[in-house]
Amino acid sequence: MLLLLLNYLFFLFNFSITKTEAIDNLQYLNHSCSSNKTFTPNSTYQSNLQTLLTSLSSHATTAQFFNTTTGGGDAAGENIYGSFMCRGDVSNHTCQECIKTATQQITVRCLNSKEALIWYHECMVRYSNRCFFSAVEEWPRFNFVDFNVNTNSTEGIYGYWLLSKTLSDAVGEAVKAGTKKFATKNATVFGSQRVHTLVQCTPDLSSEDCSKCLGDIMRDIPLCCLGRRGGMVLFPSCTLMFGIGQFYRDFPHGTPESKSENEKGSLRTIVIIVLLVVVVPVMLSFFSYHLIRRKARKRNYKILLRENCTYSYCNKKFFNPCKFKFANLF
Repeated sequence: MLLLLLNYLFFLFNFSITKTEAIDNLQYLNHSCSSNKTFTPNSTYQSNLQTLLTSLSSHATTAQFFNTTTGGGDAAGENIYGSFMCRGDVSNHTCQECIKTATQQITVRCLNSKEALIWYHECMVRYSNRCFFSAVEEWPRFNFVDFNVNTNSTEGIYGYWLLSKTLSDAVGEAVKAGTKKFATKNATVFGSQRVHTLVQCTPDLSSEDCSKCLGDIMRDIPLCCLGRRGGMVLFPSCTLMFGIGQFYRDFPHGTPESKSENEKGSLRTIVIIVLLVVVVPVMLSFFSYHLIRRKARKRNYKILLRENCTYSYCNKKFFNPCKFKFANLF
């Protein structure tokens, strides 16, 4: 029994490690390419672009937002501005994988384009021959909705009001979130169903510009997503998502606060594993020890009965134990 339990604990330990190390599946959403602004293959612009994308991918190992410039100067018209942003709740590893994939796919989907943007559910990568840093960019924009609708009109009206309030609260938190400019909020609808929201701005925006960008996104909600059970609106400078299912992680990564929470979570996992591996066998040993002692007491009990009772009396059908000192059993 002890061997089976230890094997089971070993399986749980290995499963937890495998689950922790698993890479999240990346979900491609959309892309945008400049059809009227292109570069010549094998040109200086293409070489600079490759240098830019390599730089973005390498910085994803240490950051969840980054922008940079490559090129030979404005006069030559070869400057390229690029940036990436990962969703504020994804792990550093997922961010790195997403940026690596996005920087590879953006040149495939936008062949020879001087300006391009690609969205994944987990990250965004963009580049351009014009500087867009710290500016509110609302085009191109994309809307995605859950095609399931609320058939109950009362629930739909109340749900939209609650969604608007929850989104407004999330926007307020994101604007005040410092350089992160990311927030999630949820609320309960009719005591059971929950609505989850996520908003985020590029960290290079000011608080005022972030508020403006997310405010403009919220004005798009009635046009694209009214009555829907889920949806998202994507601007280059900010994003908004909502749904009845939780689609984000509880603890953001990449901030001091989230690092503390993650360390607590890791410590909690280690403590549980130690308790299972160490305490359970000790308890089993303790149980086995007392089981052995119990059997020994039973043997002593029978011996004392034979010593203190006559054979005929002890074998009577209706037996009342003889009186003796119970201290002898211990």
